[in-house]
Amino acid sequence: MKVNETVRHYLGMFIGFSLFFLLAFSGWELSEHSVWFGNLWASELNRWLILLSGVVLIPMSLLKIYSFFWGRGKLIKTFKQKARSRISNCKDNDIVRIQGSLVSLANPLIAPLTQRECSAYTFRFLEKVQRVNARSRTEEAWQTSKYVETSKPFLIKCEDALALIRTNEAKVIVHVDKVHDESTYMKDSGGFLTKEENENRALALKSIGTEPKRFIGVYAECLKFEEGVLQPNEQVTALGQGRWIKTCDDHELNHLLEEGIENVFELKTSEAQQLIVSDAKYLLDDVKAQYDFKNNK
Repeated sequence: MKVNETVRHYLGMFIGFSLFFLLAFSGWELSEHSVWFGNLWASELNRWLILLSGVVLIPMSLLKIYSFFWGRGKLIKTFKQKARSRISNCKDNDIVRIQGSLVSLANPLIAPLTQRECSAYTFRFLEKVQRVNARSRTEEAWQTSKYVETSKPFLIKCEDALALIRTNEAKVIVHVDKVHDESTYMKDSGGFLTKEENENRALALKSIGTEPKRFIGVYAECLKFEEGVLQPNEQVTALGQGRWIKTCDDHELNHLLEEGIENVFELKTSEAQQLIVSDAKYLLDDVKAQYDFKNNK
């Protein structure tokens, strides 16, 4: 079950207040049983420092722990502990980490916002809402109305070899590289949204199955669009288990056979390793550096 930003906001406030009162109760109890802590707790300044530090540091520590064992930290560790391999040196059933430039197969996807040809995209449509903050004041914030992600098989080229990426069961992590909000809206001399602006957002919304009527017009401003793509020639990295296949056995790859390429290394999800594909900077090696692949020869 996905929880939107507003629900997370109020849930965070509830947890914060609960943690504050729990720490306050624990502090009073501990001060009754410890002379040292009782002297420390007796100062109003110390009490506030302890409570506020606890409310801030405990959630931060929990987030760090989550990231290390289950989140982004674990993902980075999973990638980096596997030495990067040349595709040409990969063997059947090897679990490998590769990196190279993306090569599209026939009929690429079209990204909703920018109309870029790509092999994968993520698209988030957000609306501005009002909510109450911890000081009981109303504030404006962005809330996701719809999130779409889709992908199709593509190739990664590394030197003179190709890997086929099967994304239907893969975890595809796409870096968001386009944000369209109030600062980038196209407006006319009167400050109203232009016809082109309305046409572009209507096209983007229709492409994700959203009725655009109430989101276009001269006053329809409180929207934000976020988009990321995996596009041709972009550096992409992948971690997964693979095997060599013949291009003549797959109709999607027949054009490669005509170019003299008889085999490609197919990567897909297996019981041993989920296929993970990304253009995220924190997973890519420095593409400008010269790499040492001696251990993988």
